[in-house]
Amino acid sequence: MANASTISSMKKIVLLSLVLGCIAPLYAGGRPLLNTELGYRTLKQGMKGNDVTALIVLLNEHGFEVTTKKHHKFNRKVRHSIERFQASKGLPVTGIANQATIYYLKYE
Repeated sequence: MANASTISSMKKIVLLSLVLGCIAPLYAGGRPLLNTELGYRTLKQGMKGNDVTALIVLLNEHGFEVTTKKHHKFNRKVRHSIERFQASKGLPVTGIANQATIYYLKYE
């Protein structure tokens, strides 16, 4: 049976694990990270991340070809493909991958 000191230490470890589990993903190498699941944030030109890569894959799957060497960066080619996709779906043509645009890419 564990004594009070051992239980206290275990509680501290569990608490620390919970705190680090919440905080550690937000910071790596001293810089903040974002959840990069597609749909978590609005994407626009100049942004980078795995969600941008997922966006490019979906645009290509829908026939709005994006040919770029940097598949993680939202550049002007991605913006133009977004604009063509938005126009084809009757969405406001902004060149920004907002929630509505991402919804149509994922589910329509």
